[in-house]
Amino acid sequence: MSRFLIVDDSRVIRQIIHDELEGAGHTVVGEAGTGRDAIALCRTARPDVVTMDITMDDMDGVEAIRTITKFAPDTKVIVVSALSDDQLHPQLAALGVTAYIQKPFTVDKFIEQLNRLL
Repeated sequence: MSRFLIVDDSRVIRQIIHDELEGAGHTVVGEAGTGRDAIALCRTARPDVVTMDITMDDMDGVEAIRTITKFAPDTKVIVVSALSDDQLHPQLAALGVTAYIQKPFTVDKFIEQLNRLL
């Protein structure tokens, strides 16, 4: 199974994703509430997949993804955001984002996207 880093400024969203990933047999190697923390954790924990929120206080998810994919180009990224895919698609596609899940999401939708990715 895969190793995940969960990045979201909402502790509740992080917990939901964490529970679903572990319930599906994956390992959560870390959680971050900011883009900067995500970059630091990604360097040390070496996840296979990062779930990334876009709107965060210190650094937006797009910038964090840009940085992470420079030093860990094989890391897959799933964006989990309240922003519509249409607003972000060109930027995210250029960064190699693997999947997009729009908030609010259902657990079934999250698992469906996860299964499609992996």
